[in-house]
Amino acid sequence: MGKIFYQVLRPITNIITDIVYRPKIYNKQLIPKKGAIILAGNHLTDMDQLIVIKSTRRSVRFLTKKELYNGMLGKVLEWYDTIPVDRKNKDKNESMKLSEEALRKGQAINIFPEGKRNKTEEILLPFKFGAVSLAKKTRMLYCSFWYIW
Repeated sequence: MGKIFYQVLRPITNIITDIVYRPKIYNKQLIPKKGAIILAGNHLTDMDQLIVIKSTRRSVRFLTKKELYNGMLGKVLEWYDTIPVDRKNKDKNESMKLSEEALRKGQAINIFPEGKRNKTEEILLPFKFGAVSLAKKTRMLYCSFWYIW
């Protein structure tokens, strides 16, 4: 269901992204069209996911904090086939296991390595080890990082 829902809503999210952000996406052609990939970048707004969706025609599975899985938003996140992350539980085995599984199936996942939205004056927050750990466990040859100012 996630992939179909994702593809149906992509045109709408792309229009919203173009109107609100007017992003310029450079080197889009470097994102592989198939195969496992980790897309990782800084996290400045609640809408950063829209820019990731706009950057590739692939369906991307987002790691999303578990607290958002309530009510209608939770249903939408399930339809988008996101991966819940329990940030309060230091043992994040379930989200890492699901992410690893997705990568082994050749899917694209998105991780914000800072672990949360950056609401500070700092350019970047310290990175968590999830993206690197997943890349190492799955022997990833390609991992993309971007920085949005």
